[in-house]
Amino acid sequence: MNEHGFSSPFINKLDSFAGVYENDRATYKGILSKIVYFMAVIGLGIGAFFLLHSHLAANGAVVAQDFGEGFVVYQTEMIAVVISIIAMLVSALVNAFAPAAIPLFGTVYSAATGYAITFVSRSYAHAYSGIVIEALVLTVLLVAVMAFLYFSGIVRVTSKMRMIVTSAFLTMFGASVIYFIMAMVAPNSAIVKSIAAINNGPLGIVFSFIGVAIACFFLIFDFDRIVGIVDNGLERKYEWFAAYGVAVDVIYLYLKILELLAKLQRNRN
Repeated sequence: MNEHGFSSPFINKLDSFAGVYENDRATYKGILSKIVYFMAVIGLGIGAFFLLHSHLAANGAVVAQDFGEGFVVYQTEMIAVVISIIAMLVSALVNAFAPAAIPLFGTVYSAATGYAITFVSRSYAHAYSGIVIEALVLTVLLVAVMAFLYFSGIVRVTSKMRMIVTSAFLTMFGASVIYFIMAMVAPNSAIVKSIAAINNGPLGIVFSFIGVAIACFFLIFDFDRIVGIVDNGLERKYEWFAAYGVAVDVIYLYLKILELLAKLQRNRN
């Protein structure tokens, strides 16, 4: 733990640089402006989806799937979704291993994410009326609550907390990857059907609640990182790093809430 009371490994590693950049230090205002920037780019990705969809609908594009009730997916639309997912994965990897590239590849990630999550949200909205608005409202509320809990000092980040949350995330992520591979290789196997049944039942709801909780803790870690970056006087370029982390985790939280609400409605019916 450093002199400011933060236990983030990232901050501890860079603590030796504190005070070097007297005239070019990261600020809360700078980080906030970059968070707004990434969110605006996500908004552009959302707008691109609706613009392309409207264009395809107006010009009689080839339909890939018609689910009825006005829910139509076009072939070009599906290709764009695949491209956006690939762009997300590639840019996320670049950002993970080359943080200096975040201004460019964080922008690519945000735009691609905006497009992809709109497609996902539209699919959920077709199956569950009003679920997208509910998910958006809950996301905003939870972000506000997590900010209050952290900045009021009610919740403090510790190394043990980071270890527990990260371990839980990696365990759930690993299990999801294994299930995905099994479903691709043997979709009709008894074990795949059993896991799917569990995931769609009460236990699946519990897992989704845990997923939302993990996403909330990630936001608290983001806030801790932001405070550490500013208080340790790190270089302004780290504003991009901090802002990108918040943008990624807000989207992750939204998707986990969307998943949870869908399971709740499914079990209610």
